[in-house]
Amino acid sequence: MYHSLSRGVQSRGFRNWIHILVLISLAIGTANQLGAQGTATVSTTTTEPQLLITAEGLSSQLTALNRGPQSQLLILDTRKESDFAAEHIPGAIWFDVATWKKQGQQSGGFQDQAAWGRLGSAIGLTIDRPVVVYGAGLPDVTRAWWLLKYIGVRDVKILDGGWTAWQAQKGPVSQEMSDIAASKFQPKFDVDRLIEIDELMTCVKQGETQILDTRSLAEYEGETANAGNAGRIPGSVHLDWTNLVGEDGRFKSPDELKRLIDATGFSPDRPIVTYCASGGRATVDAFVIEMLGYPKPRVYSRSFEEWGAAEQAPKVSGKNKSK
Repeated sequence: MYHSLSRGVQSRGFRNWIHILVLISLAIGTANQLGAQGTATVSTTTTEPQLLITAEGLSSQLTALNRGPQSQLLILDTRKESDFAAEHIPGAIWFDVATWKKQGQQSGGFQDQAAWGRLGSAIGLTIDRPVVVYGAGLPDVTRAWWLLKYIGVRDVKILDGGWTAWQAQKGPVSQEMSDIAASKFQPKFDVDRLIEIDELMTCVKQGETQILDTRSLAEYEGETANAGNAGRIPGSVHLDWTNLVGEDGRFKSPDELKRLIDATGFSPDRPIVTYCASGGRATVDAFVIEMLGYPKPRVYSRSFEEWGAAEQAPKVSGKNKSK
């Protein structure tokens, strides 16, 4: 009788454990669903730290790499070539911003697969190779970031505060020129990052696209001309790129950046385009919008140099009376 009762108790105990395990499994599944829903409903302004790297973070990464296998990390210096030659972050190579900009600014330049392939191959670029970009002027750095993302590079970070932050952190420097192992880069254009003049004129007529002018207020209001052309794109709102960075050259806090972006009337539910005079400053605002987790904006890279000179492109000047 004892053995029979024992077997009954064991059997019931086993069934109870099965029941408990099922309940635990269901609870975990429910929690995962709630977690997934929570992830989906998290504010779109959550920062994306992978777009930025601090001087301390990069220094630690370089130290770790020196103790381990050779890294695939590609560090690009956008300063003047003479400044780069004088000293730079160890392992960095010089990035010729002017040449890359010129390729995009010419007619049909953004669609030239062969040309972008040659430029990328010359610096050892691949789609999957991680890149860190730094420099002295933020618009050059963000232009480099944007161009690399446009041609398909997946992981591109910006050194927050650039060369100044690196020096302040007393990061290691070198005069040694790194050997560049050329690659066979095949660009994969992210066309959703770019808008060109014909499409933008259609957007202006339709009035659904948010257009963000990243120049100075004097340029925006037409008091200062760009290449002899004054004014702005009709319907555009103003956010000078310099308002997005602090005195130390680092980006302001996410909360402050969000406040500045939101103050323009920005809505994540409508497409947004950024522009300036020749495309560099426009990429600063585009970078911040994307860093805040908003849908990525499109950059009008040829900007007001092209728009201002185009007779068919409408222009307005003066204060924005709608504000």
